[in-house]
Amino acid sequence: MALLGRERTDYETDLDGLFAALADARRRTILTVLANQYHPITAETLARDVAAREDGTAEREVSQERVDEVRLSLRHVHLPLLNDAGLIGYDGESETVSYEGHPDLRIEWLETQDDGAGETADDRDTEDDRSTTDEGVRTLEGRDQIIATGQSLCERADDELFMMFTTTGLLEEGCIRRVEDAIDRGVDVYVGSQDPRVRELVRERAPEATLWEPQLDWLDLPANGESVGRLVFADREAVMLGTFGTPAGGDEYDETAILGEGPGNGLVVLMRQLLGSRLDGRNATDEADAFEIPL
Repeated sequence: MALLGRERTDYETDLDGLFAALADARRRTILTVLANQYHPITAETLARDVAAREDGTAEREVSQERVDEVRLSLRHVHLPLLNDAGLIGYDGESETVSYEGHPDLRIEWLETQDDGAGETADDRDTEDDRSTTDEGVRTLEGRDQIIATGQSLCERADDELFMMFTTTGLLEEGCIRRVEDAIDRGVDVYVGSQDPRVRELVRERAPEATLWEPQLDWLDLPANGESVGRLVFADREAVMLGTFGTPAGGDEYDETAILGEGPGNGLVVLMRQLLGSRLDGRNATDEADAFEIPL
């Protein structure tokens, strides 16, 4: 088994902020709105547009109470986070916002051909009250749903399975069994973690997997906020990215995840841009230390 690691670059240290930003449905909507503006707009204008998109209605039909509710969350949660990630410019005094972008993010990747005009929130939530579809990326709420989806991606992998887990509490027995099954099917499996317990478990149960150590400090969880906890990327056509919320005790956390499926999905395209060439480079060489991963 190869243990892969390297020094991180300044460019790569902002990727955790990018993933944290994309992990929230409202922040993806904010980026979509701002990317279509040629000049800075006020937080109130942004809040009205975001509320209309979330409610599936026209801006003129959004109540002032609803605008104030969204604006409050923008001011105290979402805009500071997006500003810290370098994705937007935000002036707290004038409450104006502009889109700055990221070199690895194309905002059209987050958009769907059908913008949902005229569709009600009830229509969008009929499949599962605890999951939503927003801008082509599905949001998963709750540990059980996230575990089931991650294991399903493992089962679907035919050629390549790329995974990352920050703690042993995320690498469930069902998941490790599916990793073993994938290896038996001839799938190239990559498992990354900074947690020595995870690495030891993989060495013991799936020695044929390629083991790598993330270079970004994913384990440095903020006291109040989100941090990436698990990543499953199957055949470069489906990706699930899970984030931690409030600790739930032991190695378990309240979790939220985003899921992208299909070769043209925005989140999938982003992960291929970040990881594809590095995985190809690993396949083309026997030198383990030539394998570079920006995580």
